[in-house]
Amino acid sequence: MISTDSRWAAGLVVLLAACAAPLSPGEIGTARYFGEVEGEVPLRLLPPKTDREGNVYILYGETEWTDTTVFVGHANGGWSGGCRAHRGSYPVHGFSGSTEDRSWYWSGDALVEVDGNTGSCEEVLSTDPVTGAALQYRAVVPWIHETVSRSTMLVLVQSATDDLPFHAVVDVDQHLYGDLRPFQPDNAENLVVIGVGSNVAKGRGYIAVQYLDAGSTVNEILVLEAEGNTLFRVPIDAGEELEAHALEGGMRVTSNGLGAGVLTDGRVLIFDEGSSEIVTPNDMEAVGVQLRDDALWLTGQSSGVPKLARISDGKILTSALDWPSSTSLISRISSGLVVADERTDPTRKTHWSEVSSAIGAGGLLSPHALDPHTFDTTGWLFAGPYYVANDLVITAVAFAPVGVSFP
Repeated sequence: MISTDSRWAAGLVVLLAACAAPLSPGEIGTARYFGEVEGEVPLRLLPPKTDREGNVYILYGETEWTDTTVFVGHANGGWSGGCRAHRGSYPVHGFSGSTEDRSWYWSGDALVEVDGNTGSCEEVLSTDPVTGAALQYRAVVPWIHETVSRSTMLVLVQSATDDLPFHAVVDVDQHLYGDLRPFQPDNAENLVVIGVGSNVAKGRGYIAVQYLDAGSTVNEILVLEAEGNTLFRVPIDAGEELEAHALEGGMRVTSNGLGAGVLTDGRVLIFDEGSSEIVTPNDMEAVGVQLRDDALWLTGQSSGVPKLARISDGKILTSALDWPSSTSLISRISSGLVVADERTDPTRKTHWSEVSSAIGAGGLLSPHALDPHTFDTTGWLFAGPYYVANDLVITAVAFAPVGVSFP
């Protein structure tokens, strides 16, 4: 198996080739102005993803129009902007993985492949190849399992005629699926997916679900191996019903099976291979969970100050600490930002006098994963000037690598 974490090594090659010094925590690298999107800060943008060739992928999902737009920043410069692919009534869920020069995302009921070289989008298996029935992707595990013979993903897929979805393994090279297994128990009703996650080190996928079994509400995490078999189930002692996609940013899992994710109401689901707990932090407003160097960190803020806390074995949440990477980032953009405008050729530099974090509550705070861009950096998005056209606010957005560290 080739770990997708190998993109760290690819990122190092890019960094050394450019002869650039490593970024300090919160320091901003070259900012690339790539386009304009509708809305005001915070914008419906996800933290960017980088493939192993260094192409950058940016997802914009409009919540009201259930529309998804993808911008691709090419490793050798320039952008392909505005490809669209979405199906269904729910907005974009998030990125689902990347390989050498491709990335995938899950939006509504669709699984979409993005080509890093051309910037084009293509749905993966929107219909069953045999019956022609439209397929709904009820869950997509964010992990590309790469072997010498194929690259695959784990999904829950369902057609309009199915009472329950099927587990399937999708070959993303051939656009075929197999290893179909019906969801169990087969008498489940009102099935909803709460969230998804992966443990790349162990080769496992995670799907948190809720359903009725003989009238009783069941919340649990299905732990799957690479071929789609269910290894075991972790009960979620929620004490109540959970909303569909309540783990908006998904779950992060360490190599030893410790996992966590933030629910949309701010509570934190923490689990291991035997049990789970839902806790409410008492010293911060939780935003997301990040995995770095095989350690889990809860990120958020308290009275507007960025915070983080370590999630340790035994499902222990430590006291919140200040997060200098986030604080430094916000401080650095207070005086504006110089951006390279790559929307035209040749590229020209311009200065944004007013700039803010384009995503969420503040710098580096998101329910979604911060993707490694190079060693000790992640990609982040910044909002600049805006204007109003036909009563719509249009905001300029730029991408930049940012130095990041965890205590």
